[in-house]
Amino acid sequence: MTKAEFCQALSWRMAGIKWLDLTGMKKLARNRVAKIQLTTEGAGRYYGLVVSIINRDTGVVDRKEFQFIDYLDFSKRSDNRTDYTNQLGFYAMSEGATLRWYIAVPQDTRTLCEAVETYLKFFEKAL
Repeated sequence: MTKAEFCQALSWRMAGIKWLDLTGMKKLARNRVAKIQLTTEGAGRYYGLVVSIINRDTGVVDRKEFQFIDYLDFSKRSDNRTDYTNQLGFYAMSEGATLRWYIAVPQDTRTLCEAVETYLKFFEKAL
């Protein structure tokens, strides 16, 4: 699947996230937007999401990282590999224009998306 399709396929319930490649944008209250990006350690390996809250006038207001291993249950996987251990965690791997889970495939990404959505809700209302 394309990188944008991979990101959209995560278990989002919050409406209004627009994806282009590895970046999602969502309008928030006042003059703020949320920028959601996959986080890489290089060589096309992605290990989580980083969310930035941006004020259009003044720049980044806040930033938080959500690593896959912290929010996805490694014991609940849809792959049947027994040789891949928890030490390595969950990764998404880029192959040209496509993106897929690397070996360990989580059954559900709802806990990750829920954590990001809870973070975004804090900034949805005018402070």
